[in-house]
Amino acid sequence: MDWHVQSPEGVLKKLGSSKKGLSEGEVQKRFAKYGKNVLRKYKSKSKFMQALKDGLGKKGSVLVYNQSFEKAVMDEGAIAFPEFREWYDENIMPRVKDLLDVFRDFAYYDPAQKGSASIKKVLPVMSDLKYDDLEISEGMFASLEYERVTYDPSVSEEDRKKVRENLA
Repeated sequence: MDWHVQSPEGVLKKLGSSKKGLSEGEVQKRFAKYGKNVLRKYKSKSKFMQALKDGLGKKGSVLVYNQSFEKAVMDEGAIAFPEFREWYDENIMPRVKDLLDVFRDFAYYDPAQKGSASIKKVLPVMSDLKYDDLEISEGMFASLEYERVTYDPSVSEEDRKKVRENLA
């Protein structure tokens, strides 16, 4: 199945999951049946990793929110596509700056954050944006939709434009 061209809801249905994920019992059942969840190594280059490499250049900070998550995702990419390992380790890792640190350390705080440094609490304080107002507000669905409209040739230009506007 071409997962990248399916709607997020369709993928969840096909996988027997939901937005909340799998129950602990279902996780154990699948682990017993399928074993450890590991990334397979691909022979071809990743279009996404290449686009990221081209777009980030060789100098300047790489700003993220929650670097442990972002670095883990990038590390997975470097494992799956070893041709990007050196670029990631030597060029990206040293340049990553985590915006979360400013809020987690309370270097900046607004009572509207209600004690949280979560981007879902910080974003409305720092801008006129709120996650509740976003058409696509969950990270997994944002990733799936981005991949679908970027790589699926059957997606209409209208749908592609709408999703990209919702992700911007």
